[in-house]
Amino acid sequence: MADRRVLSRAIATALAAGAFTIAVRRGDPQIATQHRDLVDWPRAEAVAQLAAGRGGVPDRDAQSRYEACVEHSHGLIHTYTRIPAQHIVGRVRAVDRAAWISANIGTFRSFVAPLSGHFGRSTLVRPGAMHEINRLALTSQIGILLGYLARRVLGQYDSTIFAAEPERPGWLYFVDPNIDETCQRLRLDSGDFRQWVALHETTHAIQFEGVPWLRGYLRTLIENYVDSMTSDRILAGPSMWDVPRLIVRLRRAVPRRHLGLEALLSTEQRAMFRRVQALMCVVEGHGNHVMDAVGARVLRTYPWMKARLAERRANPGRAERVLARITGLNVKLEQYALGERFFAAVAGRRGVDAAHRVFDEPRNLPDLDEIANPDRWIDRVIPRAA
Repeated sequence: MADRRVLSRAIATALAAGAFTIAVRRGDPQIATQHRDLVDWPRAEAVAQLAAGRGGVPDRDAQSRYEACVEHSHGLIHTYTRIPAQHIVGRVRAVDRAAWISANIGTFRSFVAPLSGHFGRSTLVRPGAMHEINRLALTSQIGILLGYLARRVLGQYDSTIFAAEPERPGWLYFVDPNIDETCQRLRLDSGDFRQWVALHETTHAIQFEGVPWLRGYLRTLIENYVDSMTSDRILAGPSMWDVPRLIVRLRRAVPRRHLGLEALLSTEQRAMFRRVQALMCVVEGHGNHVMDAVGARVLRTYPWMKARLAERRANPGRAERVLARITGLNVKLEQYALGERFFAAVAGRRGVDAAHRVFDEPRNLPDLDEIANPDRWIDRVIPRAA
């Protein structure tokens, strides 16, 4: 109930502030000539901070605890995966919810910037009240999404692939108040649980910094997908002349059971979308696989933690289920599970080294069909790579 009240206040605040802004700016003659971002970032951050609630702040020893966890994880992960990577302890940050939100506002802004440039030049987007309403809606959505995630996220590796300098190393964030709260609520050993979370996030750092092609591959994949979406008149702003083409797309999509966004995509866009999905399954599933495979060997309370977290995921509250669907968190959790099953299956049938052939080169990446059917990936990759 408390979560609902916080989110309701966030929505109401965003809408009230937006309505006032629209009323003031309707009479501003400069509005027609100003280039405006798609998102009001200061307001998005304010909404996120309100939706996240207070939480707490890391204590004075939190930073050194997480640095030690990451240092220990680095050696364990390298031994298990054989993926090389430089030490990243100097880029570990113990943060509260507010600091996590501020960091991710920067990440979101870097990602959305190309879209702002495209729509800022587009003749389909006209300044005025409707543009302000659309901007307010997107601002509120991003703010509420970040606020909701800030209440739940435990750790994060920021790969920085959309930063101005995409090749610079990423950062590891640990949201200490959320980790403490989870330990208390589920009665977990705090030392073991911190180490378990660190195993997952450090695996992501090793993936992106130890696999030479992965960072650039993901960036190119997403950039090509976004470019295709923004240049597509049917998606960017259809006119009455585009309606027949949209109907054809929908008719082709329905027999294949493409739902939601996929139903509106062209065949080429859908293929790109599925490649992004497959890569995220690999990245997230591999993180979970390593976290569990290594954690089971080195953490005394691993079976208890695994059981408690599985029970929590299996019995979410009604509000949590709705918010997970709205924010897409349920899709992320499905990616974790599907990718984790893939790596467990390959490692179980052909060994750990065979499973890590995924990271040898881009053509070794499984597609969604192979992730769901690991034997197909084994038949395609292992005989050739062996």
